[in-house]
Parts: sequence; C-alpha cells; structure tokens
Amino acid sequence: MRAAFEANSELDMRARVAEFFVRELGALKTKHALLEKEHSLLQNDTFKLAAERSKLAADIKELERSLTRMTLVRDLAVAKGENVEAESTNLQDYILVNHEEGFNQVIRKATFLYSITDDESRFILKDVYKGELIPVDDVPATDYAKDVVDH
Repeated sequence: MRAAFEANSELDMRARVAEFFVRELGALKTKHALLEKEHSLLQNDTFKLAAERSKLAADIKELERSLTRMTLVRDLAVAKGENVEAESTNLQDYILVNHEEGFNQVIRKATFLYSITDDESRFILKDVYKGELIPVDDVPATDYAKDVVDH
C-alpha cells in the first residue's frame, strides 16, 4: 500500500506540476497576444509617422521652392527699384538740361528779336529785389518766392 500511496502522491505532484505549466502556458499565451497587439499598434504608428514624415518633407521642399521664388521676386524688385532710382536721376538731369537749354534759347531769341546789345544784356540775368536790380543768383530762394508774391 505504501507503494500505491507513493505512486498516488507522485501522480498528484505531477498533476500539480502539469497544472502549473498549463496555467503558465495560458499566462504566456495571454502575454504573447498582448505583445502582438502592442506590436501591431506600434507598427501602425510607425507607418503613420513615416507617411507624416514624407508629407512634411514634401512641404519643406515646397516651402524651399516658394522661398526661392520670393527671393527672386525680391531681388528683381530691388533691382527694378535701383533702376527706377537711376532712371529718376537721369530724368531729373534731362529736365534740368532741357530747362536750361530752353531758357538760353529764349534769351537768344529775345536778344535777336529786340536787338539787345551786349551792353544791354547785362540786365538779362538780373532781377528786381527789394527795389534794386541785382543778379538772380544773389536773390535768396526763400525771399525770392515771398518777394514775387508781394509784388
């Protein structure tokens, strides 16, 4: 009987060990299923991040192209502004030369038409200022405008 008792104890112990391993196997299977689910979620996140990264890279390239275009437009505008400034200076010089040539032409015509002698031409570049005949260059610009309005 003792042998039967020992054999029964041995079977009980083996059964308990088997139950333990079955429980451990179930726990490991559950843990494995959770890890596979987490792996799947991480893999989905990885795909989403890769897609977002590609989109951001495309956006960066588009922004770089826009920056290049804006830089070119700005450089053209600056160059055009410099050209406009130079053209404005040229036009001012042209207008000044034309006014001076026109004034000289009027003086020559007046000298010719009214037979002004060299002696009389000394009055041409003079103006009356504060009751005196003085050279035009000697009349102060601010006083000149005021004196012309007063007379």
